[in-house]
Amino acid sequence: MKDARHTLMYLFPRQYGLHNVFTSEVNRQETVQPFQDYTLREQEIQALKQKRQGKEPSVPKRLKGNILVLVMQMQKLHLRCSYHALVKYYCPASVWSLQAAFGRS
Repeated sequence: MKDARHTLMYLFPRQYGLHNVFTSEVNRQETVQPFQDYTLREQEIQALKQKRQGKEPSVPKRLKGNILVLVMQMQKLHLRCSYHALVKYYCPASVWSLQAAFGRS
C-alpha cells in the first residue's frame, strides 16, 4: 500500500500539492527546458513529508478505490514480468549474437 501511495504521488502530483506541469511555474534557475524534469520527485516528496511532521500523506478522496487498486495491481504485474525474457523473445537472435561477439550482455 505504501508503494502504491508513493506511485500515486508521481502519477497525480497536483492532488498532493506537488509541482506539476499544468499549474506550476518553471524555475529558470533550475532548468533551461520549457518544463521541469519530473522523473525524480524524491526531494519534493521528502519536503512534503517533513511539512507533515514525518507522516505519510494520506490518499486524496478522489484517488481512493479503483485507482488505488489499479496501481497496486500494476505494481504486482510489474514485479512478476520477466522483461529479459520478453526482450529475448521479441528481438531477433542476430542482435543477441552480435552483442555476444562484442562482449556485451
